[in-house]
Amino acid sequence: VYLPLRENLVRTSYAYYCAELLDRLTEEQDAQQEMFDLFLETMERLCRTEELRIPARHYELRLLDLAGFRPELFTCLACADEIRPTTNYFHYVQGGTLCEACGVEVAGSRRVSLPALKVLRYIQTRPYSTLEALQLRESVHAEVEGILYHYMTYVLEQNLKSVRFLRLL
Repeated sequence: VYLPLRENLVRTSYAYYCAELLDRLTEEQDAQQEMFDLFLETMERLCRTEELRIPARHYELRLLDLAGFRPELFTCLACADEIRPTTNYFHYVQGGTLCEACGVEVAGSRRVSLPALKVLRYIQTRPYSTLEALQLRESVHAEVEGILYHYMTYVLEQNLKSVRFLRLL
């Protein structure tokens, strides 16, 4: 059924990554139909798109949401102020953004650029059909990927084997 995934090593690697995330975020015999449906939709997207990182980021954010780990991207987790379009921070332990004032005060927070924060918010709040046309600079792709990777690693309390392989490609 998913012939393009079997014919291309990069596509296969992204599919394996998605499967590993699903496996780590669910328990055996766990009836998570929404997560499984999301997985199947993502496999189809990985078959037909050229930019594989967009469906992967969409999958990560939706899967985190369904698993109860949705990152907070609109409100500062420390002071509850609205996140403004300036320098902000992401804190993996707290699970989301900190404003500029709070971010410099909280150990372990990582600066997040405005473009990366906008992309994270956009992917988190839009249906996939609106994401297919996204054209991102390589630096923004890398930053968004890094933020989600580190957050996912914190949530799972372990590194993912498939990520090491994807980075080799």
